[in-house]
Amino acid sequence: MFNEDTTNLIDYAYQDNGTAFRDSLYNAIHDKVSAHIEAKKQEIAAGLMGQQEEYVEESKKDDDVALEEGRKPSLITGTRKIASYEGDHGHTAEVRHSREYNEYQVHHYKNGVHQGEGPISYHGDDKEGAHDNAKYEVGMQPEIIKKK
Repeated sequence: MFNEDTTNLIDYAYQDNGTAFRDSLYNAIHDKVSAHIEAKKQEIAAGLMGQQEEYVEESKKDDDVALEEGRKPSLITGTRKIASYEGDHGHTAEVRHSREYNEYQVHHYKNGVHQGEGPISYHGDDKEGAHDNAKYEVGMQPEIIKKK
C-alpha cells in the first residue's frame, strides 16, 4: 500500500525531523517530475522522428510511366513537408517547400486525398505567410489585434 518514500515521510514526521522530512519530500517530487519530463521528451522525439523530412525525389521513369498511363505526376514531387494543419470535415492543409522553385506552397487534402493543383492556395518565399495561409484555410483564425 505504501512505498518506501511514503513510509520515510511518515517516520520523519512522527520523529519531528523536519529537515529529513523536507529532503525526502523534495527528492520524491524531483524523481516524479524528472520521470515525467523524460517521458515527454521521448514522446516528442518519437513524434519528430515520424515527420517526413526528405524531399520526394523526381524520377524520369515514374513520370514517363505516369504520362503513358494518362496520369499527371504527383504535385508534391520535389517538395518537402514542413507542417500540416487539420481543420473540420477532414480538411488538411500542408505547408511544403519546393527546392526547385525555392518557394513555400500550401496543398489541400480532403480525407487524405490531394485536392489537385487548383486549390494550392499559396506559392511564395514567405514561410510565415505560408503557415498563416494554411491555418486560415482550415479555419484556425488568428487573434485580431486591435490598435488603440
